[in-house]
Amino acid sequence: MKKKVWFIVNPISGIGRQKTVEKLVPEILNRDLYDFEIKYTEERGHARKISLQAINEGVDILAVVGGDGTVSEVASRLVNSNVELAIIPAGSGNGMARALKIPVNTRKAIRILNKYALVRMDAGEINGKIFANSSGVGFDAHISKLFHSRKKRGLASYVWLVAREYFKYKLNTYTLEVGGKILERKAWIVSFANSSQYGNNALIAPRAVVNDKLLDVVIIHDFPGWVLPSLIVRLFKGTLDKSKYIETFRTDNIKCKMEIESSVHLDGDPHDMGKELDIKIIPQSVKVIVPKKQMK
Repeated sequence: MKKKVWFIVNPISGIGRQKTVEKLVPEILNRDLYDFEIKYTEERGHARKISLQAINEGVDILAVVGGDGTVSEVASRLVNSNVELAIIPAGSGNGMARALKIPVNTRKAIRILNKYALVRMDAGEINGKIFANSSGVGFDAHISKLFHSRKKRGLASYVWLVAREYFKYKLNTYTLEVGGKILERKAWIVSFANSSQYGNNALIAPRAVVNDKLLDVVIIHDFPGWVLPSLIVRLFKGTLDKSKYIETFRTDNIKCKMEIESSVHLDGDPHDMGKELDIKIIPQSVKVIVPKKQMK
């Protein structure tokens, strides 16, 4: 029997790659293997509703055509389900896709469906909300909230926001409870990473593995301004964890209390979740389609 695949398209995601999907899917997808439908999201949260409908209707694969936020919405519904998740990157950063070695080229990403491997990926959870790639508090969450409200997307827009906000941002203090220990840290960022990067090959947690049943916690401490260029270089070279201003460790659960309530980002999407956060891993709970060469 043919498998049933739904393509969930976020029409406003990223920088426009998703606009070619209607043409490319029938051209590339092996029709001997699949019947397909294309579904368009209409608002934030709609991808979750489509995903639930797909589960109820016995769809085999949900292929997300969008960025990390849309991937996160769909993955949140697929935790511990039999539906497989495919990613057709069409966002601004595409961190999850890049971490899984899924090509950002739309044609190549669709072609993977014709011959693929499966990875059972971990998912993260904060106060009952699921994330797939990374979550965090601090400066990155602050930027995510501003970026989300902008019409202009892409890396250049993101960098412009970072430059504008860098000199205005006031560090928060975080109390972390992990493994029976209490850590108090005044920090730029506290990141809870399931995979290695934010997107655009910015490696916030270069040693993170998506199916190791652990989150990589990355704390960026206060640092003098002259260090910033070297930290940015490290971020893209995958050596951020080697800096003395960075603290990292792995855990399957952690509690975080903010001195001043601020936004939390889940896969780049901002959320208001109060001052106290309960973060944990849901091990190997999402079936993700990856290139065949990824199979070990």
